[in-house]
Amino acid sequence: MIYNILWSDKSFGGAEIYVRKMKTQLGIEFIALKNSTFKEKLSLLKLLLDRKNQFIFHDSRASLLSLTRFYLFKDVCVLHGPGKHAKLNEFLFRFMACYLKKVVLVSGSIFNRLFSSGFIVIENESSLISQANYHSQDAIYFGRLEQSKNVDALCDFWSRFDGKGVLHLVGDGRLLNVLKSQYEGSDKIIFYGAKTHIEIEKIILKCSFYISLSAREGKSLALQEAMSCGLLPIVTDIPSQHYLQAKYDLKLVDHDLVNTLVTLAHFKNYTESQRATLGHKIKANNSQAAEGAWKHNWLALLDS
Repeated sequence: MIYNILWSDKSFGGAEIYVRKMKTQLGIEFIALKNSTFKEKLSLLKLLLDRKNQFIFHDSRASLLSLTRFYLFKDVCVLHGPGKHAKLNEFLFRFMACYLKKVVLVSGSIFNRLFSSGFIVIENESSLISQANYHSQDAIYFGRLEQSKNVDALCDFWSRFDGKGVLHLVGDGRLLNVLKSQYEGSDKIIFYGAKTHIEIEKIILKCSFYISLSAREGKSLALQEAMSCGLLPIVTDIPSQHYLQAKYDLKLVDHDLVNTLVTLAHFKNYTESQRATLGHKIKANNSQAAEGAWKHNWLALLDS
């Protein structure tokens, strides 16, 4: 049997969405470590000790469990982003590549280079089906509502921005109740909490933009899903997102966020026609780039 192992099982977050997609498309079950009971931990230990099983460990915390099976050379680790401690992650995964079948990166920009044949890039691929609304000036963020994603800064900038449009915040996290309380009664920000893909698709129908001020991303799955729906991305200037400037001449938010209000004003000055032209181009390019590749690459890796 093959199992995905990850830390959290919340509805939002790159790893959480990723393993649910692997379950739907590849039939691979997942086990979450956070909040698991003692009995569940014992069951997992039995699975880990069974040489017949194969595991896909996600990100650094779950990947540490791969050390219990270092002698089998059959498991896989997936790194979804550089993480808070990028240098430590680089050292850790270079070490793990010595005894794992492969270390999978969701973007080639997570590290400056692939250090050995033990590394492979399998880029994220969207599974959302919706269409941006270019009559609107609304924006959507979907993902974890955490300080590490700069969601508090996003709300602050949006509330101070003198322009049209509502910010639709979809997702759960430690900041949800804090921010809901802080912006209660605001007509500029709507908090939805966790929603299913089908529910997110309906909210996207109200929006023209996807916005995220996160400064630490691999190849953001939320960004890929947003672009597959034709949403115009307002995101930060980090290595994994540089291509947006090169390919579409999009203005990016500085890493330190100092030009956030200027960038918002830049995007809001687009006419409806300009939004539609650019959005349709982004959607078409995003659909062609990786259609079917994600599933094919994973099947090839697991069968090798």
